[in-house]
Amino acid sequence: MIPHHCIVIVRSVEGRTKIDHMKDGKKTKDQLIEELLSLRRRVADLEGSDAGGRSRPEVPSGLEERYRTLFEHASDAIIVADPEGNFLEVNRKAEDLLGYGKEELLRMKVTDIHPREELDRVVLHFSGAVAGRIDSLHDTRLLRKDGTVVPADITGCFVEYEGKRLAQGIFRNIAERKEMEETLRKSEEQLRVLSENLADGMVYQINSGADGRQRVFTYVSPAVERFHGVKVEDAMMDPSLIYDQVGAEYRTALKESETRACATMSRFEIDVPMRLPSGDVRWRRLISFPHLHSDGSVMWDGIELDVTERRKMEEELAAHRDHLGKLVEERTARISEEVARRKEKEEQYLSLVESIKEWVWEMNADLVHTYVSPRIREILGYEPEEFIGRAPFDFMAPGEPERIAPLAKKILSGKEQFTSLGTAALHKNGQVVYLEASGRPFFDDKGTFLGYRGSCHDITDQKKTMDALRERERELTAKSEALEEVNAALKVLLRQREEDREELEARLVSNIREMVLPYIHKMRKDKLDLRHRTFLDIVAANLNEIMSPFPTTIKQLNFTPREIEVASLIKEGRTTKEIAEFLGIATSAVDSHRNNIRTKLGLNNKKINLRSHLLSLG
Repeated sequence: MIPHHCIVIVRSVEGRTKIDHMKDGKKTKDQLIEELLSLRRRVADLEGSDAGGRSRPEVPSGLEERYRTLFEHASDAIIVADPEGNFLEVNRKAEDLLGYGKEELLRMKVTDIHPREELDRVVLHFSGAVAGRIDSLHDTRLLRKDGTVVPADITGCFVEYEGKRLAQGIFRNIAERKEMEETLRKSEEQLRVLSENLADGMVYQINSGADGRQRVFTYVSPAVERFHGVKVEDAMMDPSLIYDQVGAEYRTALKESETRACATMSRFEIDVPMRLPSGDVRWRRLISFPHLHSDGSVMWDGIELDVTERRKMEEELAAHRDHLGKLVEERTARISEEVARRKEKEEQYLSLVESIKEWVWEMNADLVHTYVSPRIREILGYEPEEFIGRAPFDFMAPGEPERIAPLAKKILSGKEQFTSLGTAALHKNGQVVYLEASGRPFFDDKGTFLGYRGSCHDITDQKKTMDALRERERELTAKSEALEEVNAALKVLLRQREEDREELEARLVSNIREMVLPYIHKMRKDKLDLRHRTFLDIVAANLNEIMSPFPTTIKQLNFTPREIEVASLIKEGRTTKEIAEFLGIATSAVDSHRNNIRTKLGLNNKKINLRSHLLSLG
């Protein structure tokens, strides 16, 4: 049996690969040297003989070591197996490829490193190698120790050792190649799908020969039938079916473009009209990229795009541009007229500004004057140029900047309009001039704040007048306060008089009750005639009235003395006739007084007894 560990020596002899092995198992140094010498002789015999029996030079010393080095450091995995498929030798690349250690692999066989579905192919290929055939097994798969699968190509052959046929396999990892092939396949598939489904384009490839004069389609996408009304196979056989559709006036230009591009191996692009079999004329854009083949022919990779709608839009755009040009000219003329009108209005405005009594100004966003009307000369004695570039604070009276600054900050922060803002400025001669300012912010088309425009007018005279009025008001206020003090004193006096009057009335009533009425009662007991009794009754009644609130009430109603007499007698129950006889007046006069009394009491048109109402008054 061949030992598990061996050095593989590969040599090409008449189309076959011979591999010898050197035993290196558990042998002594002398045994190994003897086997090495025997191996050298074997190699020498192989090198010295061929199919015709010709001798070859002796194998140089150290050849076996070089072969072992080649075996161990080969770029591909190498495995040697016996006819039963048992592994006899493996190199380091085989260990890396399969993920096993060398000791592990030498306990394995060919069927252990392939998936089940690959075994039939592998066994057949292995049998061929043992039988002496040099053959390759492409696109097979190897089963690694970790369970992953690696694609590989296997080249198998046989070797003889001690009269036995052994199989040698060279395993090449093709994972990277397969990945590249798959990437290429996907790219080609994407290109095919793209070319076949390009909505407004057709893809083609043309071989123009070594001289660049012939035109042979090597590929044309199915869109050719939609683009040109020609089947793919017909276009491939006869390219003139496509080229003859190009407008006659554009064929020369197309040919010249192709010639120039072919000479410089550069891209060319051209728009040409094409008349289709249906009679429709469509504009197409041809874009081609040339590249030189090894046989000297020029291959064109190109795309044909339908630009009919784009051409129409370009024509419409050109027409619109012409129309727009005319509109621009008209608009320019109108703008020129408008500018002239505005200039005229501006001159009128400036004339108006200069004629009004107010001082017109403009300030930028930093509150610096950019314009001042000539009226400034009359108001503050300065020339307009002296104000330009300076802030209003520079011309204020002492203390005014400190007072105005917070107001200005508030107005500026909110971009607010302001009116009737009073301030004090210094005339150029040093006198204080009182001003009243109004202004509003202005902005550009984008809404950016640019500054303020406004006016100021001199209110010095008004200020003096107002100050005088305020002084007069203060004087009147002082006099009013003095009068209020006098009125307060008078109210005290009147209140005292009222208290005195009430005390006097109380004393009078008391005296009448105590000193007069008792004697009247005594006189009523004496024998008196009717007239004197009536007088006595009247006196008694009047005294009672004096002591009652009735006289005060009727006085407040502005009764005349006669109406008071009539009202008193009515209250006592006297008839009209009795009142007329007692007062010595006619009964009609009494009726007239009755009506006046009812009117003043508000009893007209009311069913209220006059005597009852008088009794209710006191």
